Amino acid sequence: MTPTWLFQVMWFGAGVGGGGAVWYFLSQRNYPAAVWTGCATVAVVLLAVALYIRNDRLRSEQQTATANPNPAPAPPTSANLSAEVTPSVTRRSVEPRVYLREQSPNEVATRIKSLKPIEQELFANQTYVGRWVRWSGEILSIRSSSSFLEGGAFTVVVGDHVWGHPHASLEFLSTERHLVEPLEVGDLISYEAKITRAFSTEVYLTHVTFMQPEERSVVDVTPEYLMRFFEGRTDIQASMGVADYIGKWMKVSGPLGNISGSNTRPQVTFADRSPTHMFFRKKKWVDRLLILSRGDNITVLGQITYVERGNLVLNSCELIDS
Repeated sequence: MTPTWLFQVMWFGAGVGGGGAVWYFLSQRNYPAAVWTGCATVAVVLLAVALYIRNDRLRSEQQTATANPNPAPAPPTSANLSAEVTPSVTRRSVEPRVYLREQSPNEVATRIKSLKPIEQELFANQTYVGRWVRWSGEILSIRSSSSFLEGGAFTVVVGDHVWGHPHASLEFLSTERHLVEPLEVGDLISYEAKITRAFSTEVYLTHVTFMQPEERSVVDVTPEYLMRFFEGRTDIQASMGVADYIGKWMKVSGPLGNISGSNTRPQVTFADRSPTHMFFRKKKWVDRLLILSRGDNITVLGQITYVERGNLVLNSCELIDS
């Protein structure tokens, strides 16, 4: 970038040449010298203008690089595809990545909420903003807008179904549309991303890279086994006993009892297992449910979200071959 002092010298020289020197040579009737001096002055002025334009262009590029320091992501390839997620896209960052120990948005929010309200914002900015995470979750919604990005950005909300747990909002620039288009509500994804804002209710992230989903931890238990934790115990005592099963996956089978709720999030129950409530979100499973009849035998794989007295809730459910 051209320094300011050089511009000052150039404008001073142009002023002397275009002002005093040209008129001096004209007064002496030295016309060739006046012409050469005038031409030199014009050349200096044009050069100064060109350097000004160059400086403006460099300054604009620096501002753009500061707003988005990472290069545009590489296009997805078939080698990165998996059954449930969008391809992995590698990005580079000029800054070293510092990763959090917290394993979910809920852990981040819980730590923020443990502080006094007046301390929360400062703590979140100093502790979390700019840090990187590797998290997993289910896509709860996809929208063509963003809370903090402009220009046709997108937001993918990821989380679990535990009441009160904060979500992760993955924000994408308009140029990253190709990353969002393959996604569907109900997809289970794993991702690496950078925290841009952290609150006690939600965590916002950018610079998202999708990874292979984590392997599911499937437990070999039945709904009846989980309900037995409540026999002869208080609800608090029983909840401590079933805590290790929350977030794990289990298979349940039986005759279809009822499908209620909505076409976007149907609730399924068995005819012979009233405590089990199964929620489906992914379109391909919902479409299969809509053609089933009462009494049809089904096998479901779902994530244990709630275990309460007389109530077992499975989310992110899938129909599998028995």
